[in-house]
Amino acid sequence: MSNVAEPTTDGVPPGKGKPRDFEVELISARAIHQKAVNLLRGVSLNVQNQAPVDYSAVANCSQLIQRSLDRNADALICVGRLRSPENYLYEHSVNVAILLGNFGLFLGMKSSMISELITGGLLHDIGMMLIPQRIRDKTDKLTPDEFKVIRQSPLYCESLLRDLPDVSPLTMTVATQNYENFDGSGYPYGLKGKKISLYGRMAAVVNTYDAMTVDRFHKGARPPAAVLKTILQLKNTRFDPEVVTRFITCMGVFPVGSLVELQSGKIGFVMKLAAKTRQPAVVRTVFHTGRNEHLPPEDTWLESRLGAPPQDVLRGPFIPGEKFPTLDFEIYI
Repeated sequence: MSNVAEPTTDGVPPGKGKPRDFEVELISARAIHQKAVNLLRGVSLNVQNQAPVDYSAVANCSQLIQRSLDRNADALICVGRLRSPENYLYEHSVNVAILLGNFGLFLGMKSSMISELITGGLLHDIGMMLIPQRIRDKTDKLTPDEFKVIRQSPLYCESLLRDLPDVSPLTMTVATQNYENFDGSGYPYGLKGKKISLYGRMAAVVNTYDAMTVDRFHKGARPPAAVLKTILQLKNTRFDPEVVTRFITCMGVFPVGSLVELQSGKIGFVMKLAAKTRQPAVVRTVFHTGRNEHLPPEDTWLESRLGAPPQDVLRGPFIPGEKFPTLDFEIYI
């Protein structure tokens, strides 16, 4: 993967745009995220109605996502954690795009390549719009025949993208190879190992990570740290082991949005990762286990800041029991 850390051709090092404070960028991130969801809703309707897809609008949206990631990636990643099951397909595609863009930044990819990665993420599931809705929205286990139909979605996606002007090979690869498995057991072409492009291997990991960390009609969300552990267990079978290692390093063991417990007994959501260690740097505490009470949201620093020592110490992930009160991430950001 050493070939991905090339300098940009536009004279701007990757990820080195003007940084913004998290709270400031959060305002832009919310608007960009909603714009992207609305755009994909329109794209989906066009596909279903056999109407033209405005590829330039998708590419422009990719630029907005990329610029937000440049300014403060944590903000857009946080917003990407806010989901509703009824909007799963659109929000999933947007978040795959966000996480792919962030992964590309982490790997030091060229700016133009990151933009194409993001576009591929946005469009990677448009083929699903040509799958009958009764199969697409089914909450029970798919029958073998129904799964055969689902496996056609990347081919539909490929066909749709070939009819659009200016779709790059990189974007096409992301959109059509994200269901291929490293051991050759994936679809639609059963590609194996390095026969799957780097971008397809990246998309496969990101696609799975996002799908497993959000609530769906038929399946509840799993904690990000638990999903990363599952992905690690699937290296060499479903996923390229080197891509898995890089992705976990990029996201951190406790990704932004993870629910964690501190040594003080406080519970909170990870809001910021340390740039070098990828460990939680800021946790927004919202509950105290010892006192069994909600707390006013407060940012707690777990690393030295402006000469001051850390305010608390990470104890580990927090997995609420059945009787534990619901902590809704959305109301705290």
